[in-house]
Amino acid sequence: STALPPAVCAAAAAALQVIFNEPERRRTLAARSAFARRLLQENELDVIAAPPESPIIAVLLHDDAIAVQVSRQMAAHGFFVPAVRPPTVAAGTSRLRISVCCDHLEDQIRSVVYQLRDVINSEQR
Repeated sequence: STALPPAVCAAAAAALQVIFNEPERRRTLAARSAFARRLLQENELDVIAAPPESPIIAVLLHDDAIAVQVSRQMAAHGFFVPAVRPPTVAAGTSRLRISVCCDHLEDQIRSVVYQLRDVINSEQR
């Protein structure tokens, strides 16, 4: 009664096969993640330090309400950039979470970064 369902085990086994059989997907993901992080920093967004190839990128906003508002505005523009705020993170460290995947194109990454920059700048005025 406490074992994982067979479908979950099959999905995990299939995921391992993708990892072993398609190493280019991991290389692409690392490159796209580094690209996104670099572009965010070039646009003067406060990116929390992490390895450049990490596909999870946190943009620090500090203020809970601004993080929620920016997340909502990004959703209105078609981008899923969730807010992370207390109690999940320490008070004063609210952030946005960007998750890069290997299927994201560089143009898509540029679009989300430029939109995020514009939305954050409009919120801070």
